[in-house]
Amino acid sequence: MKIRTRLYHPRAGASPLRLDDEDARAVAKVLRLAAGDVIACFNGDGNEHLYRIDDVHRHDIGASLIESHPNPSDELRPLNLWIAASKGKNLDRMVRDLTPLGVTALIFFTADRSVRKPEPKQQERLHKITIESCRQSGRSTIPEVQVIDKPLDQSFAGEPANTLLFWENLAGRKNELSADANVDTLIFGPEGGFSTREIDWARENRIPMSGLGARILRSELAVVVGTTLIQQKRRVLLI
Repeated sequence: MKIRTRLYHPRAGASPLRLDDEDARAVAKVLRLAAGDVIACFNGDGNEHLYRIDDVHRHDIGASLIESHPNPSDELRPLNLWIAASKGKNLDRMVRDLTPLGVTALIFFTADRSVRKPEPKQQERLHKITIESCRQSGRSTIPEVQVIDKPLDQSFAGEPANTLLFWENLAGRKNELSADANVDTLIFGPEGGFSTREIDWARENRIPMSGLGARILRSELAVVVGTTLIQQKRRVLLI
């Protein structure tokens, strides 16, 4: 059974289903979808819902459910990322690139050295980016996105023992990445790095820390590198 494409719809799993959003119409036009074609739909519940197209019109697509099954790509261990706020385009890139890596939550907070404070109104746009990234990467669960205009010490809700904070001042030193990474929460700082106050807070709360090598990485690259290394150790990414 050849699947022509994957589409998001909040009612995926229902039958019949009418896909009438802008993205579905655009994909149908580009791929020239026709009656009889098979497509996959997802709604964030971790399942793939396979449909056979009944009809294609200018404003919508009609389809009937063939079957639903769990998506093997979504057998994920929880991984929450706390990321210092950055420029708008940087956040977009982070969300787009981190979604295929299997993260389950992205929380953007205000760091002492954040160039720009996070704006709660960004949350809706970032959520849409996670959906498109899920569609492209084959995920059926959608990561949660939160934008919090508060510092880390006032908003952090993770368990310190299962957390790993990445700090550039540990570059080249023995760190937690040399051990088994049995963590479910990662913390990343802003472009200018964490302040002394923030590092003191992490130490007081016994949060383990790690570096990411001797080179200086851009903030949006550091989150991808750190997440990839941890996911590989957790055997979520077999690369």
